[in-house]
Amino acid sequence: MDYVIDAEKMGRTRLAEAEKAEKTIFGMKVEAYLGHEFGWNRGNKLDFYVADVEFDSKATIGKTWMIPPEAFGEICLLTRIDEDNDFFQAGLLRANLDMLTSGSNQDKKKSVSAAGKHHIQWLIPDGVIPKNP
Repeated sequence: MDYVIDAEKMGRTRLAEAEKAEKTIFGMKVEAYLGHEFGWNRGNKLDFYVADVEFDSKATIGKTWMIPPEAFGEICLLTRIDEDNDFFQAGLLRANLDMLTSGSNQDKKKSVSAAGKHHIQWLIPDGVIPKNP
């Protein structure tokens, strides 16, 4: 988060204040960090594979995740940062179409639906983010 916020140079204190492209970079940094931290191999179609299971990694600072078409029907590792309440979550969801919204954006990505959110298998439901002075 600190990398994208860049408080010293940019004068901001929250990830929510970052530009859209910077928030995309945040998601990419989360993905890179997880892959490095856990030593996951890069996937062929999706982001990673572990024990011959390929999966996609999606991060959000909002309330839902955008799932790309190549991940429809696949396992997704979903991470979420809630700056306002200083917590994060990480869970797994098989992104079947019945777990996603019917509409899509211009890139054909779909959001995890309300029903889909009830099917997330939380690995970390209430992780604490330390306060950053």
